[in-house]
Amino acid sequence: MLNASVDAGGLVNWWSTLNPTQAALAAELRAALTDLGVFLLILTVPSREESAADRGPSPAVLAFSTALRAPVHGGVAAFRDHESPSACWIRGEGHFTQTGSDAFGAWAADVLAALPQSRVNATRNP
Repeated sequence: MLNASVDAGGLVNWWSTLNPTQAALAAELRAALTDLGVFLLILTVPSREESAADRGPSPAVLAFSTALRAPVHGGVAAFRDHESPSACWIRGEGHFTQTGSDAFGAWAADVLAALPQSRVNATRNP
């Protein structure tokens, strides 16, 4: 079970939800990627149910992103204003249709395009 603590400023500390092994692996990964000058960003891919419920990233994803010090963007946003969200998934399963893939891809491109140019340049030229 995931449990998060709340700091004195009222911010949720999702880091506390990772077990010691997960926290150590996340710290090691963060250090290695930071040493390489890699800008970390997490984009979640929602299930049909998550999209229908308009749920954000899970506590586990938030814990992992906090441990990596990486911003997280919930992919549910890709379908929030879609004219026909149900057309984005294949009936009876969880894979995107071409419509869903196009919607998610356009959303992801928008997220990446909105990154500060300084981050993009730093990643390209470590």
